[in-house]
Amino acid sequence: MQKSRLLKILIWHLHFYGLIIALDTRFKCQQGQRISRTTGKCEECPDDQYQPKENDSKQCETCTICSRKSGSAIQSICTKTSDTVCQCRQGFSPREEDSATCKCEVGSGKKMNVPPECRTCENGFYSSKIDSPCLAWTKCKQNKVRFTGNNTSDAVCDEAFDAWTPVATTPGLTEKTFFSIVHTSPSPSPEISSITRKLNPNNKTDKEEVDHRDLGVNLT
Repeated sequence: MQKSRLLKILIWHLHFYGLIIALDTRFKCQQGQRISRTTGKCEECPDDQYQPKENDSKQCETCTICSRKSGSAIQSICTKTSDTVCQCRQGFSPREEDSATCKCEVGSGKKMNVPPECRTCENGFYSSKIDSPCLAWTKCKQNKVRFTGNNTSDAVCDEAFDAWTPVATTPGLTEKTFFSIVHTSPSPSPEISSITRKLNPNNKTDKEEVDHRDLGVNLT
């Protein structure tokens, strides 16, 4: 009698859990579908959304948008079952793993054409910022080039150093005062700004941090 009762309980449990599994399977929607909030049944994902796997969700994923302005392009369009695949145009590099947004690296110039272009700066031009155009090197007088330009930095002329020599050799002028003058000048030339950034990028005044011999001056 007891065995018969236990058997009935076991059969009931198997039937009950089998029903749950069946119900769970019944409400699994296929790829490209979701469960409707109104009917509780499966429905197709809306436009510009997708669902890549079987699911019991009431929402689909939003399709990725490839930023054309940043240099990204569509490799494959978004479908009901798969997301958009983006790729960066020639010359650009990804800002994110999915290449939805791209960038034009330092040393290359960005042209806002349709579509945009990113090309390595030619000789005589440079780009020191991401997504910036190529700029022409500063033109120095003959034999007055202190630093030759390249595709990532401007040329620096000797005139920039010569202009500051009288100030730097003033008796009693300290390192701190010298760099204070350089950085607080009302309208420093682009060459001076470039020099101070290169030689003292962190505004340090320690002799161990800044080699003043590169400036061609002696500081007390």
